[in-house]
Amino acid sequence: MTDSSALALSGNAAATDDDGRFTVTAPLEVSQILQNLARRAVLLTADLDGGRGFFLTSIVAVDAETGQMWLDATPNAAQAEQVLSAAQLTCAGSLDKVQIQFSCSGMAPDECGGRPAFRVALPQSLSRLQRREHFRIQTPVVAPLKCLVTVVRDGRPARIELVVADISCGGVSLAIAPGQFEPAQGESYPCTIVLPGTGSVNTAIEAHHAHIQRGAHGKESTRCGFSFVNPAGPMVTAIQRYILNLERERRAKAAG
Repeated sequence: MTDSSALALSGNAAATDDDGRFTVTAPLEVSQILQNLARRAVLLTADLDGGRGFFLTSIVAVDAETGQMWLDATPNAAQAEQVLSAAQLTCAGSLDKVQIQFSCSGMAPDECGGRPAFRVALPQSLSRLQRREHFRIQTPVVAPLKCLVTVVRDGRPARIELVVADISCGGVSLAIAPGQFEPAQGESYPCTIVLPGTGSVNTAIEAHHAHIQRGAHGKESTRCGFSFVNPAGPMVTAIQRYILNLERERRAKAAG
């Protein structure tokens, strides 16, 4: 995958796991990637520490000399107080199909360009997800996420309800029972995904790879990977919210 905007990885960037996530620690590289995010006005999901909530923001400005940057402030006064009292924000967004994530602390109220902003210290490092375009998360087994796919049968459109095995901002993996649906590679299908606590998203998915998977009792099903076709910004935001909510719930259960 080529990222012409963000700097290429060098000896200052080290791989941290097998899914292609790299940590960039060189101050020059970190500041230039952040400046690219600001220049593109990339929408970021900012997660407050301890699962206290999240909000959508973007980098307004970066000052590498003073080691500071400014994030667009949330218009919600109560949420702004939560941000200012948080020990850390974890921000994530996509730049040229490369997922960027970083954490920052020491949030202070300020203004930038005549609008309210949060002033924070530049993060000392950030991570880039190289091999996969988006972070992918498995969906719950209990009360599974459903995807309604529209197919043509006997010359008429028909809707099939399929279970979403995992999801990212770039696509889904669907579990398909024998005889239920045989997607054609490269073919696109309209679909609706109902995201609990977030709402429904209507889009089209393009079929890619498929493989047979055998369950605990020997029951076989097909797992097929699909990519979203030209996903709109609000849809990507809705999926980001769902993923954050799911991650928050899992962290709370693990801590409980």
